[in-house]
Amino acid sequence: MADSSRLAGIGWSRRRSPGWASGRTCSPPTWDFDTHITDIVNVIHWEELSDAVLVGHSYAGYVVSGAAEQIAGSLKAIGLLDAFLPGTDSAMIDDTTQGLRDAINAAPKTGTIALPGFLRRRSLLGSDADWVDELCTPHPVKTYTDRTP
Repeated sequence: MADSSRLAGIGWSRRRSPGWASGRTCSPPTWDFDTHITDIVNVIHWEELSDAVLVGHSYAGYVVSGAAEQIAGSLKAIGLLDAFLPGTDSAMIDDTTQGLRDAINAAPKTGTIALPGFLRRRSLLGSDADWVDELCTPHPVKTYTDRTP
């Protein structure tokens, strides 16, 4: 996709939230969704991007929504793909399933939670599910429990 976009004169960049870029690194337990929002805002600012399109999946709906509030003038569009859309004073733990809430509530001993097998239970099967499970890394609990302003 990036190569065909460049041929059409469109700049393209895939970003991951801090802590996941190298695949095996883990976000520190102290990181929260504001850390991820700040990272996206800084990329837009320091790379002097305009007419940017932010796309978020799942938890990244919180990140994209928070970043959009700060950099609306630099955005052309927002795309949310099967993503959470936060309201005022909401936390992702409120918007998810009881099973995930139980796992999150059991996690504060380490400050992180890993969710291998989660997508397999959501109809992702076979080698695709194995590949996703292999890529799962611990996720900071604070990203699920911190509330939006």
